[in-house]
Amino acid sequence: MKLEHYKLILFSIGLIIVLIVASSAVSGLFSVPSGEQFSELYLLGSKHTPEQYPYNIVPNQDYTLYLNIGNHVGSLAYYRVYVKFLNASDDLPDSSLGKASPSQPVKEYRFLIMDEKTLETPITFAIANTHISNEQLIVGNVQLNGEDVQLNKVAAWNSTRSEYLYKLLFELWIYDSESTMFEFTNRFVYLPLNCTFAE
Repeated sequence: MKLEHYKLILFSIGLIIVLIVASSAVSGLFSVPSGEQFSELYLLGSKHTPEQYPYNIVPNQDYTLYLNIGNHVGSLAYYRVYVKFLNASDDLPDSSLGKASPSQPVKEYRFLIMDEKTLETPITFAIANTHISNEQLIVGNVQLNGEDVQLNKVAAWNSTRSEYLYKLLFELWIYDSESTMFEFTNRFVYLPLNCTFAE
């Protein structure tokens, strides 16, 4: 074999080695996007549709919603849903700052959801033990999936809208393995409730 052939073979081997080393280095600088990772939270009405939500509610009557949680974070996720019962003056979560509502939850639910799966769970609620005094409505209890929670939540009369307004708020939190804590996902949904006919 001639010397030129050996040089060509050595050159080819050297070029292959350079390309392998270069491709490893370049792959560290660039990454192919794997898609946006997010969680979703939404409510459906009593017929599993985005309509027929209860608004004008009366005491001791059950209302059913369907809470849906979607996992698109790329792995199995452990979620916590806080349920909060607010009046018109209580703060909702601040989505621009990613902060949850400062109100205390009345109930929490926990779910393990596989990646790219959506879990739907029914939420049946009712208000009870209500009375009106000095243009204020007091909701003494809220029942969530048959469990009675004492509230004594006061709402002032809204003369502009002629109603006593409350909000049933759902916040989605996710467990973070690095901090070993649940963190607010900035996903929330709430249902306005007119309790004017509560007495």
